[in-house]
Amino acid sequence: MVVGTINDAVTMAGGEGALLAGRYRIVKPLGQGGMGSVWLAEDSQLDNKLFAIKMLPSILVSNKRAYRQLKEEALVAMRLVHPNIVQIRAFEENGGNPFLVMDYVDGQTLDDYLAEEGNGERGTGNCRARTPGAPFTGGLPEEEVVRILKPIAAALDYAHGEGVVHRDVKPANVMIRKDGQPFILDFGIAREIQETMTRVTGKLSSGTLLYMSPEQLRGLPPKPAQDVYSFAAMVYECMAGHPPFYRGAIEDQIKNEQPEPLEPHIAISGLVTQGLSKNPEDRPSTCMAVLDARSPVPRRVAEPRSNGVGKAFAFLLLLAALGAGGYYGWVKHDEALREKSAEVERIRLEKDAAERRLREESLRIRREAEERLQAERKAREEREKKAAEERIRAEKKEAEDKLREETARVRREAEEKLRAEREALERREKELAEEQARQLALQSALATNRLQQASEEERNFIDEERKRMAEAKLKEEARQKMEAEKQKLAAEGKAFMERLDRTGFILDGKANRYQPGTIKRIELGRGEELVMVWCPPGWFMMGSPKSEMDRVEGEVRHAVRLTKGFWIGKYEITKGQWSVIMGNSVWFGKNEPKSSVSWNNCKDFIKRVKSRTGVSVRLPTEAEWEYACRAGTSTPFSFGSVLNGMQACCNGGEPYGTTARGPANMSGPSNVGSFSLYANAWGINDMHGNVYEWCEDVFAEYPRAAGIAEDPMNGGNGEVRVIRGGCWNYSPRQCRSAFRTSGNPSLGTGMIGFRLVCDDLP
Repeated sequence: MVVGTINDAVTMAGGEGALLAGRYRIVKPLGQGGMGSVWLAEDSQLDNKLFAIKMLPSILVSNKRAYRQLKEEALVAMRLVHPNIVQIRAFEENGGNPFLVMDYVDGQTLDDYLAEEGNGERGTGNCRARTPGAPFTGGLPEEEVVRILKPIAAALDYAHGEGVVHRDVKPANVMIRKDGQPFILDFGIAREIQETMTRVTGKLSSGTLLYMSPEQLRGLPPKPAQDVYSFAAMVYECMAGHPPFYRGAIEDQIKNEQPEPLEPHIAISGLVTQGLSKNPEDRPSTCMAVLDARSPVPRRVAEPRSNGVGKAFAFLLLLAALGAGGYYGWVKHDEALREKSAEVERIRLEKDAAERRLREESLRIRREAEERLQAERKAREEREKKAAEERIRAEKKEAEDKLREETARVRREAEEKLRAEREALERREKELAEEQARQLALQSALATNRLQQASEEERNFIDEERKRMAEAKLKEEARQKMEAEKQKLAAEGKAFMERLDRTGFILDGKANRYQPGTIKRIELGRGEELVMVWCPPGWFMMGSPKSEMDRVEGEVRHAVRLTKGFWIGKYEITKGQWSVIMGNSVWFGKNEPKSSVSWNNCKDFIKRVKSRTGVSVRLPTEAEWEYACRAGTSTPFSFGSVLNGMQACCNGGEPYGTTARGPANMSGPSNVGSFSLYANAWGINDMHGNVYEWCEDVFAEYPRAAGIAEDPMNGGNGEVRVIRGGCWNYSPRQCRSAFRTSGNPSLGTGMIGFRLVCDDLP
């Protein structure tokens, strides 16, 4: 999975199955825009529960201040727990690219709902003609608007009570689930992204401008009254079929003009108009009050200036009223006022009780969510701990097994070598003893006459002394010879390793049955055949030197010996060959490499080839693949150190080893053999670029060896398998001979194919 950018919006290449932060597996895209892209993902650590993943614009990554502020906004929004708020679960990173993990709501936005269900014509310049001064018509019914937006108003008021202002209330940020339940999302997040984009690029999003309050346009600090205005503007659009101001100089109209009135029969029309007041103090104190038709619309009434004469006149009027209406009228008036006050107090108490219940419910939901998250976190940590312990045990056992095997092999080799040297020494000692015996016999014959005169005791002494001297001489000569042989073997081994390190490649001439590049064919039927190329046994330096440009940490350079030669496909498996073996049809592109094939699919194909042809084939080991790719070279590519799309099918827009850009090759893989001019020294095509190729090995560190690793392979049933060779839409640096990456064996993409290997052919 690769993350890139297009017009500062984060995108992903890799499609379904890509894994983010080691746990979120992408299912499908949900949406793409200037503020980022949204994807549906499964959480592999929570029983594949569905979440919405929002990848954020790359411009936020390069701007440290914006990145920090956005993360702070996300942490604040994560505290909000309400039945009608889409909760943010986590702020994560994947390869340095930030993304948000949110609850997934299966439904549509209020924006789309209005486009489908409303009767008005929404959008700039699209409203139908009407008589000037007449009210707008064509929105949703009032009862439906109240049903949808009342839970949203409660959620906004709850957030205001927690000290959080949304700052971007609009239909696009309201989701309606399939069962009709509404939710509001992006608390502070979308506005923070827009303000950052505005600071960096100098561009303002006109879509959000339609719902911004006058004080928000003036840059004043965020307050709940701003959300009240935006909420009222959204209610207005639901009723009228368009926002309050949507044509012409919108910013000037928001600051200075009044919107066209709604239809008079709408019960909440006055509350909506009050919510759109230019002065924040004239608006309702909560979003819920915008939809409460029972609450009277408060108006500011200028108080008349009073003086002594006015008070006296008012007192006379009071006396007149008492005289005219009598004491009974005054008492009835006082009772009515008292009843009205009691009714207001009752409503206030009910409102306080409702708000208290809402806060208690929110606290309960938050506690349950925190407990659930804590339990999930604890379970995840336990699983990770057990997996780590199991992995450590397995790695320790594997290392111990390899150490025992290597120790046994070294011991066997040493014993065989010592036995051979001992046998040779014994033969030489025997020969020397025989020669010495002959010499002694001659000397004895010459000295016989002299010894006849000596006593028997003297003759015995002389014989023993000569024998001792002869044995000492033979032992010293044997010791010197053995030491010379050891020094010779050590010098030869050192010279061999220096040569291998210098050249990177040495053929094993003694074990080579064919010339490198010898071709044999396997008939598949229907005109298709596998063209196989002979790769002789030998030694080579696997991995890349530290001086190689764009190398990665896992490309450790080490000596490898392949003790047996093997046959490898001259080309990648094509669609035509696949159709013959798997029994399906191909209508076009039969010479293109077969892609979208998993490692497991390759195993099925291999079984069917054996059943059809009688030839045993397999996937190459990672060492065999790089050995065949290099074909005796030690440069980044088998054809040299430069790649810009002219030598292989890859994204030449990002050249390697040169500044000259080549073709991007972004439309898909080429027919196999299209770059035959750049086949390697053994005639093998397309080892660089076109499609990635599966190998047999589990992806892990290279197998360790005390000296030269013989026929290495990382075996087992690991979760990921090695893929090699680069791809048609990837940069040349990933097409290098030493570059290695991995893939899930059960998944296949349009970027991965394979080629086959066999050990022997008739």
